[in-house]
Amino acid sequence: MKLWRWGKKPLEGRWIAFRIATIYLLVGGLWIIFSDWLISWGVGHPTMLLTHLQTVKGWIFVLITSGMLYMLIYRSMLALQQSETLLHKNEAKTETILHAIPDLMAQISPEGRLIRIKPAHDPADYIPTAQLTGKTVAELFPPEQADQIMRGLRQVSHTCAAQIYEYQQPLNGYLHHYEARLVAGEEEDALAIIRDITQLRRTEAELRRVNRALKALNESNHALLRATGEAELLQQICRLLSRLASIIWPGWLLPGQMIPSPCVWWPRLTMKPGSFKPPI
Repeated sequence: MKLWRWGKKPLEGRWIAFRIATIYLLVGGLWIIFSDWLISWGVGHPTMLLTHLQTVKGWIFVLITSGMLYMLIYRSMLALQQSETLLHKNEAKTETILHAIPDLMAQISPEGRLIRIKPAHDPADYIPTAQLTGKTVAELFPPEQADQIMRGLRQVSHTCAAQIYEYQQPLNGYLHHYEARLVAGEEEDALAIIRDITQLRRTEAELRRVNRALKALNESNHALLRATGEAELLQQICRLLSRLASIIWPGWLLPGQMIPSPCVWWPRLTMKPGSFKPPI
């Protein structure tokens, strides 16, 4: 694994190596410059002693620089191990969050090829990842839907804004409704989160049907109330006419009746004036 992938910065590994090499170069250069001068100043002119001391100086230089390199590399590796541990923890946390999402998730390249697939939790929506991984959008969707997805990928790449749209796809002999969300992923790839909203659309259709039925029932109730009101008004008119008739022609009312029977007073209303004979 490349070193610069361990740190927070893209080139942190290279910076660590450059720092170690720079420290080694400075220490070695200073040792070369000042060691010979110190030996000559302390020993004087004897040639053999000077030669042995220079050899010892070389070994001392190797030991010192080796120890420094060991400490620098050890500290760097320790920091890398800590970064690796933290990275693994973050990856485990991310995997837990991703697996907790019940929707199907797919990593899509800019060319529309499915790189990685996380299947949905619902067994009814489960599709083997081997059937999807490596295939392109054009191979899995009709041309119109494939063009829509590719336009969404381009929009995500240019604007980094999430794209949301719906489409229909037959599955297991039934037409399913899906909602697809495209968001920006690693580098130029996009992450697609696909949710089955078939039950939601069915519930909405059922609610619309129930609302239409309730509206029709409400209109029927209003019509019934209007008809009831008209019937009560007609009865009141009949009572008023009966009272007027009892005042004008008392014989219209049959014995024991407060309101004349229609079969009695209706023909009388249609008679010519003077042709009515009250009953005996």
